[in-house]
Amino acid sequence: MSYAFRSAHGTYIRPHPGGEGSKVDMQTQVGPWEQCKIVPRADGHFALKTPHGTYLRAHPGGEGSKVDCQTQVGPWEIWTIRPNGDGTCSIRSVHGTFLRAHPGGEGSTLDLQTSVGPWERFTLQEQSRSNHYAAIRSAHGTFIRPHPGGEGSHIDMQTQVGPWEKFSVHYTQDGHATLQSPHGTFIRAHPGGEGSKVDMQTQVGPWEIFTINPNEDGTFNIRSAHGTFLRAHPGGEGSKLDLQTSVGPWERFTFQLV
Repeated sequence: MSYAFRSAHGTYIRPHPGGEGSKVDMQTQVGPWEQCKIVPRADGHFALKTPHGTYLRAHPGGEGSKVDCQTQVGPWEIWTIRPNGDGTCSIRSVHGTFLRAHPGGEGSTLDLQTSVGPWERFTLQEQSRSNHYAAIRSAHGTFIRPHPGGEGSHIDMQTQVGPWEKFSVHYTQDGHATLQSPHGTFIRAHPGGEGSKVDMQTQVGPWEIFTINPNEDGTFNIRSAHGTFLRAHPGGEGSKLDLQTSVGPWERFTFQLV
């Protein structure tokens, strides 16, 4: 899957074509160069593969140290994606520094910083699923299943992917997402704490807005506008989907193109 990395300034990470040492900066919109693949490793870390076949590389050093591209994965091309509490994530290099996007337009600077502030926060916008259906798989191996109907229609879990278990993920300009069912309805999170309700709605309002955040193990959590997270309970067909106030094993999902 390919992702655009949107900075706090509304710009996107742009790797340039070329070999070792090729340039990385920022662009104001998403095109072919602004889409990178997150390549998971067995140790829970990631490599960030550009559309040119190169990998983002962090040079050692402190504030202002360099980011460019390399043709293969070594220690300097290893990253950790760390979720922040506000729906963004920070991208930490093997040197302990973080990707930093400077304000500005096309060509603005991307480098490294020693701590996380506003400029070190990014939103991941998935590109390759934008016009496709995806099944959302829980840690229990079940899939989110929306039932047909109008406002308030039921949603639960199913053991396999059929026509009802397919969603279209639509991203908003600010990096949030809506999850549209094959019935044309949208997942809706109700306000409240642990165990609060999830059902379906026929149109998009504040309760139908989510943030899809990466976890360090390659899965994703799905955060509602209320700050709660989708939670799949163990079980077979008809098992429960509700909300939880923090991310644990039951709040982790993977997206499978179907």
